[in-house]
Amino acid sequence: MLDSKYKEQMNKIWELAAIIFVKLKFTPNMITVLGLVLVTASCIYYALTANALIFGIILFFSMITDGMDGAVARIKGMSSKTGAYLDATTDRYQEGIIFLSIGYVTHLWLWSYIAMMGSFLISYNKTRALDEADISKEQWPDLMERLERAIFIICGLILEGLFPNKSVILYVLIIFSFLVHFTALQRFVRAVKLIKNSTGE
Repeated sequence: MLDSKYKEQMNKIWELAAIIFVKLKFTPNMITVLGLVLVTASCIYYALTANALIFGIILFFSMITDGMDGAVARIKGMSSKTGAYLDATTDRYQEGIIFLSIGYVTHLWLWSYIAMMGSFLISYNKTRALDEADISKEQWPDLMERLERAIFIICGLILEGLFPNKSVILYVLIIFSFLVHFTALQRFVRAVKLIKNSTGE
């Protein structure tokens, strides 16, 4: 929602933060792969230590790279469909690994699966609609987009680390699951309308 409604402002913020990567001569694809490596490393750390607080903090810095690859691509004029595809694919891997590690540590496998499935459906409902009709990628200001999902999970993990005996992560997963499936439904309804308007069906 933030990236969609305030795309121009968000891009300026990402591009400002991406200057260090530009100076270090990182390519967009290098940053994309780096983000996947860092998220995977932080998940392994969490699986080994069960320290939700540190995991949330490390994950915060790891996932900053999620917005950096696109920013570097814009700054250096290196935007490409291949890079966008790589970015989308690694995003799904990152989310999957995060929920896998949460399920492993907390044993909340059912809620981790439901949360992951809803998260994946949000992206799929948009991508599949774009295959069916000539629809703009910019017409999707939905509730739990990639940035909001990352913020929600990171904050939940940090709260779980601060209040380890309060079963915070259970409530985080339940609320997250409701929100992502609501958003997936929201995107489904939006997609149907856009496809009908585009194709005249």
